Amino acid sequence: ELEQVARHNHIPVRELKQYRKKMGEIARKNGISIDELEIRTNDFSGNAASKVGRDRDVTFKVFDKNGRELTDIHHDVSKNIYEQNFWKETTGRDLPIKEGRIDMEQVSRHAEDLDQAVTSKWHPEAYAIGQSKFEDFIKGRTPLTHVEAIADTVAYKGEHWFKRAAGETGAQAYKDTAEGMRQMTKQWDRLVEPKIKKYFGEAAGTAVPVKLKKGLEIFKKVEHGTLSVPEAEAALRKIGMSKEAVVEQTKTFLVGMEKGPGRTHRMLGASYLKQARQQIKARPGSLRWVNLSYRLINTALRNGDISYKEFLKQRAEVAATVKPGSTGDQAALNQWIDKALATHTISPGEAEELRRKWQ
Repeated sequence: ELEQVARHNHIPVRELKQYRKKMGEIARKNGISIDELEIRTNDFSGNAASKVGRDRDVTFKVFDKNGRELTDIHHDVSKNIYEQNFWKETTGRDLPIKEGRIDMEQVSRHAEDLDQAVTSKWHPEAYAIGQSKFEDFIKGRTPLTHVEAIADTVAYKGEHWFKRAAGETGAQAYKDTAEGMRQMTKQWDRLVEPKIKKYFGEAAGTAVPVKLKKGLEIFKKVEHGTLSVPEAEAALRKIGMSKEAVVEQTKTFLVGMEKGPGRTHRMLGASYLKQARQQIKARPGSLRWVNLSYRLINTALRNGDISYKEFLKQRAEVAATVKPGSTGDQAALNQWIDKALATHTISPGEAEELRRKWQ
């Protein structure tokens, strides 16, 4: 049966078997049956989940019966299934057949033309953000934790389409080049611009190198239809730039900004956070104090005001303050932990540590 599913969906049997084995291991680790695992999609385009259209990054995630996120489904497993359903939804036609099998090359090309990306934490187009939540990061809230890897990923979005254009001719080459420019401006607006305003304040207007700023303005004119691709490439040459140079300079600027002004901003943020925690009007170690402490720390990370290392450090300080009896009765603590897990206020590891301290 597994082999039949794999063949039908053009998924390597080995990958599907590994996926099934991993799901079983996750279920056993969490003390539940594999049938209790739930699969949901996270749509990172900002579109409603039911909306079908251009520009969508989708990751399939596994949750337990309490809604706790456990892991991603590897994109090698989910990609073909999603693209086949996307074909049916957007074309209203049956899947194309070639030599008696689904023509996945045509199906995948259709999804790619509409900029559909099925990712997972192992995908080259996924942002390498360590333990930080992708949903928060993509909205510009979580600080970059592996900045070089993220800069490479931001560049990948544009480079992918530029390389594809290099293998095309005529209108298709121009279309793919324009898409690469659109992708770069999208990454800039989502991931870089909010950081510039946060780190540079009133000096934000002069923070970006002149050539890079002009190059991005040219990209945006292509996106808005006020410049054609040939006109844009000519305009770039006139200022001593190329579309590839815009990509490389974007990477360089992003890395430099995060390692310089960004680092300073997060160091100050760590100090402000400690002061805010000291002003909590509750007894240290009480449930109210623990809850408010975690909320302050989580908010600081989501807003990009502390590093992930500082995030872990200050959370550990909160956990260390909890002593047997300090939070009230054990039933109240367990009730709070269950709620905190469901709302992602604390991690499973932290929940285990808090419960262990009561044993």
